Amino acid sequence: MPEPIMTMGQVLERLRAENHLSPQQVERCAGYLEDCRLNRTPWYIKMLTAIGAIIAAAMFAIFIGMVAPLSKPELLGLIFIAGALILTFTLHNMFVHDLAIALSIGGQFAVLAGIEQHHLLGRTADNFWQLAIVAIILCAALYPFFTSPVHRFITCAAAIGLTTAWALEAEQFHLLHLLVLAEAVGASLMLANSRYYSWMKPLAYALAAALPATVMVLTAVSGEKFPGMNIDENMTALWPSNIILAAGILFLLWWMADEGWSLISEPAAIVLAAVVALGFLTTPGILAGIALLMFGYALGDRFITFLGVVFLPVFLGFYYYDLNVDLLTKSGILAASGLILLACRFLLARRPWAEGEPS
Repeated sequence: MPEPIMTMGQVLERLRAENHLSPQQVERCAGYLEDCRLNRTPWYIKMLTAIGAIIAAAMFAIFIGMVAPLSKPELLGLIFIAGALILTFTLHNMFVHDLAIALSIGGQFAVLAGIEQHHLLGRTADNFWQLAIVAIILCAALYPFFTSPVHRFITCAAAIGLTTAWALEAEQFHLLHLLVLAEAVGASLMLANSRYYSWMKPLAYALAAALPATVMVLTAVSGEKFPGMNIDENMTALWPSNIILAAGILFLLWWMADEGWSLISEPAAIVLAAVVALGFLTTPGILAGIALLMFGYALGDRFITFLGVVFLPVFLGFYYYDLNVDLLTKSGILAASGLILLACRFLLARRPWAEGEPS
């Protein structure tokens, strides 16, 4: 008799029992399979849904802006959010689903606009802290009820963006380093933990997308690109984020190699020296781009890999343009960097462990 067809779970357990996969790899595969089961909508449909929701929410925002002088926009926003919740739980089709997303996002915009307009939480010199707190509350309150990844991603990204804006307006630049830490650690833990992978994935994606944006803002602040701000060089130093991201890359290398990675080996020593050197010599943008590429490759996650692929050349172009030196010196820096990388590639390719032989 032919053997019964095995489920994917049984295949994974058998591969683990035969030592073809480590427990960590089995856990990641199980999380990926669960995510595929719960989210069968193709990624391009999700992207088009997000674009449509943003356009529709913008139309609602224009409407709210036109009627705001005649009413209280925060009350109108709460009505929109309540209507979106009713549609979500009563009707189940794609059009109503997309309409509920647009209503909810437009309603949240109206609530924030009303708070800004009427100073409902008190009149202060900087209002972004109020908006950031309300956005975080709205995100946390609505996250369990709207199961759409698009809605969850947009609301979480808005809360993170307003928090960053508050840190800038209040000139609390040290908080940007804390944001880098929270974004890097939060995204890593949520995406690597298969138990909460599907439920927390939109929040993790929002944190991952916010990481390069926060690094760009931090770099711009350090370069005094925001006129009118009282910028202290000691408060805008980049080394705290360098330490955070370099430590994250080292931990990521250890996590990717599972239990087979030994610190007492030539490859490990080279990697350790390279990461430490990058932490001292480069900027957080380079480290963030490398970390996103590595993490995306380790997880097989297209979105995280896409972030790294897009952000790294963008940041390099921004950093190159921002260098306060003449064009000849910039060209020399680029040429020297390329020669150093080619030399490293040439030397490392000839090591025994690079050729698959025992070192």
